[in-house]
Amino acid sequence: DLGPEAVSCVAQGQPCVLRNLNAFPAAVSRWSFEYLAQQLKGSAFSMFTSNDGNYSYWYGKPNSASFAFAQPTRHETGSFHDFLDRRSALTPLDACRSLYLQDVLWRNHVGRGEPLRREIMGDDLQHDWDCGLAWALLANVRQIGRLGPMTTSSLFCSGAGAYSRPHYDQNANLYLQVRGAKRWLIFPPEDSAMLYPYPKGHPLDRKSRIDFSAPDLSAFPAAAG
Repeated sequence: DLGPEAVSCVAQGQPCVLRNLNAFPAAVSRWSFEYLAQQLKGSAFSMFTSNDGNYSYWYGKPNSASFAFAQPTRHETGSFHDFLDRRSALTPLDACRSLYLQDVLWRNHVGRGEPLRREIMGDDLQHDWDCGLAWALLANVRQIGRLGPMTTSSLFCSGAGAYSRPHYDQNANLYLQVRGAKRWLIFPPEDSAMLYPYPKGHPLDRKSRIDFSAPDLSAFPAAAG
């Protein structure tokens, strides 16, 4: 169950870290790269490649306003085994920085009777979802936060050092860390102007133009805070 401090944060729409939530114990105990390679079928999982470990997820959105634009990452598809094979063929540093897998496993979509993508899953992975996910707990979080129904659950796989360009999502997120660690840098909505998002119509809209590792304060003076 959620403690009173967590309930307060969720109810007020504040970001929070819920430790030991036990929301998906089957995933926490079983979901290694090797296990997923055994259980995930198909050859059309989305993978992104980057030369420097910085990922701006660009799926080919058109440059409708003809902005100066260089493609930041390359979107490819392959099997989960392809993902592991390509990682193993790289040096340890490149394996951490050059390849990122991101794809949807569950989608509550109009016209799709079964949200879970069972067609790409082995029996054990389907059992994890059916019996190892605390659906009642997730429903409680959604109710407290007035978040509405769950629409999508995605799988993200990378090595250490992967970096996602600062951006904002259009839906509330509940993120479960199964392996490793992830560092979040979160800004309140009122600071959005300081982050200089790309303009509407740009292929990278909803993402910040600032390089947080070396911000150009002459070009983006408000970023100095």
